[in-house]
Amino acid sequence: STIINLELKEIEVGESPTGLISVKGTAINNSTFDVRDVKVLVELCDSKNTTVSETSRFITPASSTFKPGYERDFYFFVSANNVDHYKITTEGEQVP
Repeated sequence: STIINLELKEIEVGESPTGLISVKGTAINNSTFDVRDVKVLVELCDSKNTTVSETSRFITPASSTFKPGYERDFYFFVSANNVDHYKITTEGEQVP
C-alpha cells in the first residue's frame, strides 16, 4: 500500500488542566488521491531532543474514504512530561 503524507494546519500543543498534553489541529487531504485510515503521528521531545512520548491516532472512521480537499479536525490527549518541542505529521493509505 502507498502512504500519502497529508497537510496539517492550526496545530496547537499545550498542557491541559489535567496535566496531560493536548494535541489539536486539522488534517487536510492536499493530494490528488483518495486516502483511508488517516492517522496523526505525534512525537514529543524534551529540551535535549530526547523523545518523551510517541503516539499515533486514527482520525477517520474505519473504511471511510478521505477525498482530496477533505478536512478533519482532531483533538486528543497524550501523557508526557518535560515537553519542549514536538513533531507532528499525518498520513493516509492511498485507496487503490
